[in-house]
Amino acid sequence: MRRRAKMVRLHLNDGAPSVDGIFVGFKAGHYRMKKAVLVRSEGEQHALEDEAWVPRRNVLLVQTLKGVSE
Repeated sequence: MRRRAKMVRLHLNDGAPSVDGIFVGFKAGHYRMKKAVLVRSEGEQHALEDEAWVPRRNVLLVQTLKGVSE
């Protein structure tokens, strides 16, 4: 059975760029994201390598974007 992964956007504190990616889990006070992309504005994005770990204290809001088959 396939599970449904969540595509999310992490809105960060202090006007830092947002991070889009597939939410893998929460570990050691960090959000773990696969296929993460740094979003500075709607037209400007940078893919991040491998897996991104974002500290919980830096996250203002978690927005669910869509489901992704995994």
